[in-house]
Amino acid sequence: MREARKEKNKEAKTELDKTLLAVNLDVHGAWIGTNAASVLGTPLLTHSIKLLSKETGTVYDVKETVYSSDGTPLSAVGVPSASFSRRSGIDIMMHSAEDIIEYISPKALGDQGRFIETWMTRYVTEAAAFPFEKEIPEKLMKEIKEYYKNWHEPLP
Repeated sequence: MREARKEKNKEAKTELDKTLLAVNLDVHGAWIGTNAASVLGTPLLTHSIKLLSKETGTVYDVKETVYSSDGTPLSAVGVPSASFSRRSGIDIMMHSAEDIIEYISPKALGDQGRFIETWMTRYVTEAAAFPFEKEIPEKLMKEIKEYYKNWHEPLP
């Protein structure tokens, strides 16, 4: 039993070692709102999103900060993440009976989808070499630790 657990831990570590970037899409398509990207990684990762935003005219508010979503646990163990979302006044209805499809805009959803697809194609899937270091800067790692501390949760 102990050997099986050791082997499983070895596999999990190997999988984590192969994971270079987490891309998280959360809260998309609101017809009124602003596009946002929260980055936990090196400045080059942040700049790549800002650059594409300027090139395409799809405005994104890009910040190096914790976003309370699925990319954060991976960043807590050293995997950079980019979390894309759309902030709007209807966020308060999220995960409730008022969270209905009528508040989704096909145009907003399409604009976000095309932007993220272009970014991933350019920098992740078709790049000659993976351009982002697998590193979380110390300032951001402190923010991640504070985030978990405030939620009374252990770091992953």
